[in-house]
Amino acid sequence: MSSRLPRLTLRGWFLTSLLSVLAALIVIQATHIYVSLSDLITQGFDRKLLAISTTTAAFIDPADHARLVEPLQLTGIARNTADGTLLAYDRRSSEFLKIRPADGFASVSTLKLPPGFHQLATGTAPDTLIILDAATGELRLFSLRTGEHTPLHRLEPPVVAIASDSARGVLYIGGRHLDRLDLRTGIVTRLAQLHEPTRDLTFDPERQTLWGLGESGSTLLDLNSADGLLRRRIPLAQEKPEGAAETWKPAPVRLVAIVFDEAAKKLLGTERSLLHIDPATGLVSPKKLLSGFGRELGPGYLRYAAPMRRITNRANLTFLYTQLVTERDHIIYGLDGTVGEKHSAILSTDTLPASETAGIQQLLADGTPHLTTVRAWDQWGLLKSAFAPIFDATGHPVAMVGADVDITTIRYATHRALVITFAFGALLLLVAGLLSLAIARQLARPLARIKAAALRAAAGDYAQHVAVAHPRELRELAAGFSNATAGLGRRFVELDAAVADGRAVRDRGALLTRLADVPPLAAAPAPGAVWTWGALDADAPAPGGAIIAGDAALAWCGAAGAEPLIAAAHRAELAVLAHALLTRHGADPVVLAPLLTALAPNEVAAWVLLTSAGVHVLARRPGLVHRLSPGSAPAPLTPAAFTTPIVPAPGEAIIVTSTPAGPTSPAAAAPATLAAWRRAAAGAHTVGYAVIFQPSA
Repeated sequence: MSSRLPRLTLRGWFLTSLLSVLAALIVIQATHIYVSLSDLITQGFDRKLLAISTTTAAFIDPADHARLVEPLQLTGIARNTADGTLLAYDRRSSEFLKIRPADGFASVSTLKLPPGFHQLATGTAPDTLIILDAATGELRLFSLRTGEHTPLHRLEPPVVAIASDSARGVLYIGGRHLDRLDLRTGIVTRLAQLHEPTRDLTFDPERQTLWGLGESGSTLLDLNSADGLLRRRIPLAQEKPEGAAETWKPAPVRLVAIVFDEAAKKLLGTERSLLHIDPATGLVSPKKLLSGFGRELGPGYLRYAAPMRRITNRANLTFLYTQLVTERDHIIYGLDGTVGEKHSAILSTDTLPASETAGIQQLLADGTPHLTTVRAWDQWGLLKSAFAPIFDATGHPVAMVGADVDITTIRYATHRALVITFAFGALLLLVAGLLSLAIARQLARPLARIKAAALRAAAGDYAQHVAVAHPRELRELAAGFSNATAGLGRRFVELDAAVADGRAVRDRGALLTRLADVPPLAAAPAPGAVWTWGALDADAPAPGGAIIAGDAALAWCGAAGAEPLIAAAHRAELAVLAHALLTRHGADPVVLAPLLTALAPNEVAAWVLLTSAGVHVLARRPGLVHRLSPGSAPAPLTPAAFTTPIVPAPGEAIIVTSTPAGPTSPAAAAPATLAAWRRAAAGAHTVGYAVIFQPSA
């Protein structure tokens, strides 16, 4: 199966070729520019991240940062029955802290504990605490209103932890053994020997249970408050945060103190923050509690976090933060300039990707800033980061600042560069296309004039002169074409004259041959026919003729006004045609109708087929057919169709004319001459009906 190639003009081929080459060159150049811009954008982000992380690290005081990220070293925690707050002692800062159990926010109290008294238990009266000097075993009653303290009892050391049942006035003492002190009588009762050391105790009045914290801080001990026996040993584990990745792994739990909040009926523990403890499962959760005991609300944190947030917003960063790295790949977050659900709370943890561990360790070893490739974090997504060290007073890296940008930001900048590059390329292509179109028009216009002249010459107009000024090649082509058409015109004039002379000679011979071969016109119907035909005026030549074949005749009425010789030639041609049709197809009006309609439309006004069934008339226009009865005027007759016969009554005649009959036409005198014509036409046979051709006026 062959296919046709599209036909293009010269201008089309020129534009297609030129624009294709230009488009290819522009795409290649735009791709090169885009790759270069992409590299520049990536390098720009690298420099930007390094500059921001290095600058931020320079203005953070390492001592302030160390205090913010250093966990509290709580040695005891107890509840104040007067207002429900929790009281704790921070051995690191030697500060007495007041903690809100609702959210875990810790503030420094103005009260001071006596030196050495680090263990706390709820007092027997509101706004009082029982404090213990573990080294000496001395117990005192501490007033939270005045800060005064009075001796209460002296225990046999070593003592590790204490817990009080304030409702019954009982103090539980943990050391090598578990003892119970009746605060009203001062009697000490030994309950049991502790096979596992405890670092803290708290009493649960709801369950009448004494909860102990294992020495490692990772187990919860369920002790019978009546006899001190261990009922359960519950391992502690972190509860999986909502939205954590499938690869999330819980960090080890190491609590430093526990306390039972009687108002909320919850067991709480302290680590880097205040935590909920579920005794049934051992799960530890920070839900609804502030991270780092609410240090993010303090002035020390906000002094650095506020400018970091401004830098994050103005530099369009995703994250800006500080962090410590322990155990090679364990991250502890410090300051964070991010606001929202992706904010990393102080002292929250994460794990370094394996691909970045070596670079971070190099930073911590010699202070070299580390720039990452695009990497995937389970929690944060695809990020590109730069890390800069925070140096201490000796120049040793102690922490680092991280500046992250989401990969979508880089992609947006790169895509923007791509759009600008290819938009510029498209503009160049458009300009080049317009210039190419102008050049193509300059070339195509002379060719179009030459083409138009060639078409006119092909139509017979050889007097063509094409004027083309430039370019030189087309000017020479136009001059040659003009000379050629002029010469061709002269030759055609000469050839036409010769052809005309030859055609005249040939036509004369052909006419003589055709007239010699024409069968004779039927002058009278066949004997025994029920019809006859002839001219109304016997002295005038009939305007038509008829051919008889068997018991049928095919007659016609010629066009009016023809020159006699030409009419005779036409009549001869029609006789040949009628004879051929009637001989080949017979007297079938259905077959003859379309043939007669298509043949000789200018030479025939009407065709008439005469058979024993009647008269079939095919008139070219209305008003050519009339019915004539004896003694009456001709009546107009409109044949229904050639296939429908007209059957005149005996003695009637059908008059067919070449022009519509009028008052002055010979048809008006038909009644006077009908009888004479019938007598002349009938001859020796009976006339059933007649068809009379009226001569033209």
